[in-house]
Amino acid sequence: MEKVSTFADRLKTVMAERKLRQVDVYNLCRPYFDDVNVHFAPSMLSQYISGAKTPRPARLNAIARALSVNPDWLAGMNVDRT
Repeated sequence: MEKVSTFADRLKTVMAERKLRQVDVYNLCRPYFDDVNVHFAPSMLSQYISGAKTPRPARLNAIARALSVNPDWLAGMNVDRT
């Protein structure tokens, strides 16, 4: 698979399309992080949005599930969105 974008860009795209604020994304994601027993703080989401950090696979999958998108797409790969 070819990477054509960044996680931050894809996350910002979804947020803009759905008119989601950072707190909205955080609240959507929290149950998915709780399900897999992975720590998730608002500051992490801020770093993901800014592009300062990218999530590890467990966090990436939880965020993708919460946003109903393909995790590979969210990671920036050239694949279908859903």
